[in-house]
Amino acid sequence: MKRQPDPDLRKQIELEAVRHATKYYESRSGGSQKVSSVEKDNVGWDLNVVAPTGAVLKVEVKGLSGRDVVVELTPNEYEKMKDPAHRADYVIYIVTEAGTSGARSHIFRYNAEISKAKELIWVACDGRQLKIQDRVAARLSAPYDPIE
Repeated sequence: MKRQPDPDLRKQIELEAVRHATKYYESRSGGSQKVSSVEKDNVGWDLNVVAPTGAVLKVEVKGLSGRDVVVELTPNEYEKMKDPAHRADYVIYIVTEAGTSGARSHIFRYNAEISKAKELIWVACDGRQLKIQDRVAARLSAPYDPIE
């Protein structure tokens, strides 16, 4: 996966993706649902989407400038995605070509029927399954201590 090197452009793409998801869920085809942002609350997803019935979806939004559906989740997002308390209501909403006229959504939900004991299966309405690769990362730092 080639990461967008420009942090300002990455932020703009993410904002466009959140707008795309919000517009979709508020539209008739998205269920005319109420959308609220929880991005700054560090809950592990970006949007709460409340249906007229009161059911709540926890939507993690990812925006991409290209067409390939390849994203990374933070450790918090990934833990919430896997957590039995959240995964039935957790949605991965990926927007490719975000911010362009060709923007397209790819919506993945947990599928309990085909998931196995340790393997979690996330499926789009067109049948595509997410390939999930666990990653381990670290942030390294050291105090500045010039040697003279």
